[in-house]
Amino acid sequence: MDSRAAALLQGSAAAIQQHAISGRRGLAVCAAAKGAGVSFVTAGLALTVAQSGLRTLVIDANLRTPALMDMIRPPSTPAHGLLQYLRGELDDPGALVQADVEFNLSAIYAGGAGEGVQDLFDTERFEQVMQYALRTYDLTLIDTPPANRCAETRRIAAVAGYAVLVARRDVTMAEDLGTLIKDLRLDRTEIIGSIFNEG
Repeated sequence: MDSRAAALLQGSAAAIQQHAISGRRGLAVCAAAKGAGVSFVTAGLALTVAQSGLRTLVIDANLRTPALMDMIRPPSTPAHGLLQYLRGELDDPGALVQADVEFNLSAIYAGGAGEGVQDLFDTERFEQVMQYALRTYDLTLIDTPPANRCAETRRIAAVAGYAVLVARRDVTMAEDLGTLIKDLRLDRTEIIGSIFNEG
């Protein structure tokens, strides 16, 4: 990570830390379209916020192209992840958690990529995962797929209650970003800010 990216994440993490301290424990990291760097930003924020002392959970809810395991490596390959829970293959959300993958940071990995995953987020099972996370951790950050291709992004953000938007120079179109903002507001998701990824 270059110094510019590190400074960006440090500044954003400070604002997100205040978000958590005020009692708002969930935050979906969203982008309008592919290529904005949501997984990179989510991983960087999770690591930075955890180092500040908050007990942090990061969830890879991008079941189309999961990437967090490449950025925050678990000590061993998880036997199951979010995909398996949403499909009803296990019943304890706590069993999904890879504890202490880094200092103060735990993770729920995707559990692989799946087909037809959009409808899985419309069940109560995703809410159960989030309820467990919000009760157990100071802050839960959720990595989401690109909103213009994946309708579940809106659902994930609505369950979290809050979202931060990621935009990238020469990749994110203003019209797409405007559509995402409008959609999230229709869902009553509070947008707490945006991160401009120059990388």
